[in-house]
Amino acid sequence: MNRAFVMACVLASMMVGAGGALRVPVALANATGDGPPPAKMAESDDPLMVALLLIDEKYVAKPQLAQYRGMVGQGLLRIANAIGRSRMGMEDAPDEWTLQCAKRPVGRAFVKNAMASVEAVYQALHEAMALGKICAEGAPPPDLTYLAIKGMASTLDSQSYLIEPGKYEDIKTESQEAVTGELGLELEDHRGALVVSDVKLGMPADGAGIRLGDRLVRVDDAPVAGLSVARAEELLRGSVGSNVSLTVERDGAGAPLTLAMARQAHRFQSVKFQFLRGAVGYVRVVLFHGQTAQDLVTAFERLQALNMKALILDLRDNVGGLLNAAIGVAESFIPRDALIVVVNGRGERRDEHRSQAAVPPFTAPIVVLINQRTASSAEIVAAALRDWQRAILVGTKSHGKGSVQSIYPLPGHYALRLTTAYYVTPLGKKIDNEGIEPDVVVENKDEQLAKALELLFKNAPSLQGK
Repeated sequence: MNRAFVMACVLASMMVGAGGALRVPVALANATGDGPPPAKMAESDDPLMVALLLIDEKYVAKPQLAQYRGMVGQGLLRIANAIGRSRMGMEDAPDEWTLQCAKRPVGRAFVKNAMASVEAVYQALHEAMALGKICAEGAPPPDLTYLAIKGMASTLDSQSYLIEPGKYEDIKTESQEAVTGELGLELEDHRGALVVSDVKLGMPADGAGIRLGDRLVRVDDAPVAGLSVARAEELLRGSVGSNVSLTVERDGAGAPLTLAMARQAHRFQSVKFQFLRGAVGYVRVVLFHGQTAQDLVTAFERLQALNMKALILDLRDNVGGLLNAAIGVAESFIPRDALIVVVNGRGERRDEHRSQAAVPPFTAPIVVLINQRTASSAEIVAAALRDWQRAILVGTKSHGKGSVQSIYPLPGHYALRLTTAYYVTPLGKKIDNEGIEPDVVVENKDEQLAKALELLFKNAPSLQGK
């Protein structure tokens, strides 16, 4: 028998509490062989270890003691809740956490101030998962690794989270291609509830029986309570033909309804345009994906063939997308080599993105429409055009989602989405949690387009008399 293991058991026996529960400090994990030595960690194919290293090395701010403690606390809580109170209890004292099997005299104590490194966090959660399997007493335990990582990520920020197995490939496909699997419904936030605001005729949601006013509760097994509209809509999309179940609450129904459907192929048209009265072009950018910049060029060619003299660029309800696509759109409006956005990363990292446009930019008057759902890449475009005095912004304050996320695959088909940087406008304004204030505030959505036309006709000499 391993001598270190024997010594650990002897030490552990000295810590049996009055109730007979065995309490083993987490520091004994390496002595018992339960965790890999720290030197081996970087070589691990354990998703928990890889996730910890990514957070430690890639997250926008290096974790400190408080963050490490938070990660352990949330990881332990998720594990204990998954095993269930009838099998495992958790005590959160000022100086330590304790996990205790309900039906066996076995437990673990975790000293909070000891959670000061990647190794300590890994060791604690690894021990907790091992204990969870003991407390489960033969019942099939849930995926404790997934739950531990999910708990850790929940302590970082609202845009950092663990991506479920299989979802990673869907996300890669969606961001790079214009053809995605869609359900044909739109959501809006109504007092914290995600309410169906539109159901497209003939699309899967329509065929499955989703109705206007339904309140979304779950997407497959994932609850949506507390999620933003953008995050929930991300869960709705997926690969063409993939199956999904939506659970909704409906007025008059006695219980939640679960409706199954398959995502349908849909050529996502990110740019829509029309020619308005008085030689004004109207372009709406719905989302920024790999084809958006080229779609905008096509729209411009058709509008300029009609002798467009001014433009309304509608970025309302645009929740973002690819940074490169946003840069490509901004290049259509500002001079070559002009700064579009600065990406500030960890430490002193600073990346400047400037226009590389090969053709002269559009120089006619522009009004940009924004609202509270204008986010991320859309905010970058709006801010760049305003900072370079190329547009007047009309509408309401934008969302304020000015952070960069990177997605890292983990062993076992997981992926970890982490905030890795923040956007700063050409004039040095931070976007995240602050948003972009419009030059002209118009609260009523129906009046925003009319106000844009009014400003163009008032300020653009080329439109006088149109």
